[in-house]
Formats: sequence, structure tokens, C-alpha cells
Amino acid sequence: MGLDIYVRWDTITDNEQNAQYTGMRDAPDVGYLRFNWAGVRFMREFSAEHNAPEPIKETFQDWYGSNGEGYPVTRDKLHRLLAYQSRLEGWLVEHPPVRPLDDDWEYYYRKIQAWIKLIDFIHSKIDEPGLAVVYG
Repeated sequence: MGLDIYVRWDTITDNEQNAQYTGMRDAPDVGYLRFNWAGVRFMREFSAEHNAPEPIKETFQDWYGSNGEGYPVTRDKLHRLLAYQSRLEGWLVEHPPVRPLDDDWEYYYRKIQAWIKLIDFIHSKIDEPGLAVVYG
């Protein structure tokens, strides 16, 4: 159980959609991110404790959908996503990882990097009809 984030569009092929079914492994380069419920809670608590970005809550601020509902991605929304991506990238530059990282920092950095790649993927699909983010 957890939060699955899919990027979908009207003309997605079976191969493209099947590439998103990875089980529990993130695949932002094909439009999929995964958080188990403990990971969702961790991101919220870690972000608050370290004054760090919280992408699950902050990326789609004007969306209050639930499982299976799509968040249409328009060009205006893409501009907001790209601005948020810049914020994530800036945070990573300002807070470079110091090795060795403990497990919490490692998980957080990995998820932020995956989120940045997911926004890149959304950007690459902006001209696809019916482009949307779907929580599953």
C-alpha cells in the first residue's frame, strides 16, 4: 500500500504504460514514482524538521484529488512545475550531501532527485493530448 504517481496522456501506448509498472521501484524517466505510506509520512516529517522542500504536498498545491483522479498538466501548470523543480535543484545545491549519509538523508536525496526527473519527464510530454498526473 502506498502512493503511486503516474504520468498519463491520451495516446500512451501499452508499452509506455507497462514500463510504469515497476512494483515498488521509482522510474521517473518513464513517468512513475512510488512512496509507501511510511515514506509519505517520512517526507512530511523530514521536510518540516529540516526546513526542506516537501514535494508530495507542494508540487500540486491546487489539486485535492484522490486515487485514480487526474491532475491535468497545462502549459501554465508546467511553468509552476519547472519553477518548483528549480527550487528543488537549488535546495540540493545549497545542501550538498556529506558522505557517508545516514539512511534518512539518503532516502530524501534519492526521492528529491527522482522528483526532479519526473518533472523533466512531464516537460518532455507537454505536447501530448490529455497530459495528466494520476495518483494511484
